[in-house]
Parts: sequence; structure tokens; C-alpha cells
Amino acid sequence: MNILDFINTGKDNAITREELTRATGISDRAIRRDINEAFKRGEIVINLGYGYFKPMPNKEDHLVKEYLNIEKARVKDENRKIRMMERYLEDV
Repeated sequence: MNILDFINTGKDNAITREELTRATGISDRAIRRDINEAFKRGEIVINLGYGYFKPMPNKEDHLVKEYLNIEKARVKDENRKIRMMERYLEDV
């Protein structure tokens, strides 16, 4: 089963993880894993709080930029946590 078969194009066709779980019968964790694997294969799937969707080329690029900014902020925060743990380990 390919999770992308259940994720449509366009924000108006977004599907929540709960809906994906019902439609596929697989767990929430497995859905998140499969979406991450799709990214690794070069697929763009975004979720801006109302469900997953593939952006419409040339029409929803602004949504991809919005998602990108969210992800950059998340990564920045995670890197901050990593640096704090590294400093902690240096001191023990």
C-alpha cells in the first residue's frame, strides 16, 4: 500500500491523519513514517494544520514556502536542544 494513493493534490483536498488511519487501516505512527519515506523519495507532502496534501504546482507554492518556514523553525529549535545536550555532556 502506498500512502500517497490516499493523499490528494491541493489544500482543499487535504486529509487528516485520523482520516488516513481509517482509510488505510494502518497506525498513526506508520502513516507518519510512510510520509517521511515519501519525502526521502522526493515527494512533497505538506500539512499546515488541516491535513496532508500534495501542493498544486504553480498555484500553491506559497503554501510550500509557509511549510518550509515552519520546518526551518522546528529544525532550529531541535539544533538548540542538541547543542544544550552536547554542552551538558562536555561538563560531566
